[in-house]
Amino acid sequence: MKIIRGSVIAAALFISGLSGCANLQTGGEAPQYKVDAYWPQPLKDNWIWGQVSSVAVDSLDHVWVLHRPNTLLEDDQGAQKKPPANRCCVAAPPVMEFDRDGNYVQGWG
Repeated sequence: MKIIRGSVIAAALFISGLSGCANLQTGGEAPQYKVDAYWPQPLKDNWIWGQVSSVAVDSLDHVWVLHRPNTLLEDDQGAQKKPPANRCCVAAPPVMEFDRDGNYVQGWG
């Protein structure tokens, strides 16, 4: 019985120590995230995104977005048709780079 009680106390101390470290690192609160409705800046040339499959940030704080243009619905690609069915829209390049303010830097694919 003493061994079990000692193990439980040791585990409780370990867990409380971990939560204490977490509180010190975050200032006692979990980080809060908010959506920035103005990021990225409006895309050029009537570009739109399909399903976004990956997002990464590099050492310059540039954001890299990988999306799947083939997931766009047929109605969403009217400007790509020959002849164009409407003025909107065109699939954006699958790989796109944005600066930290959301300005388009480059894309390809």
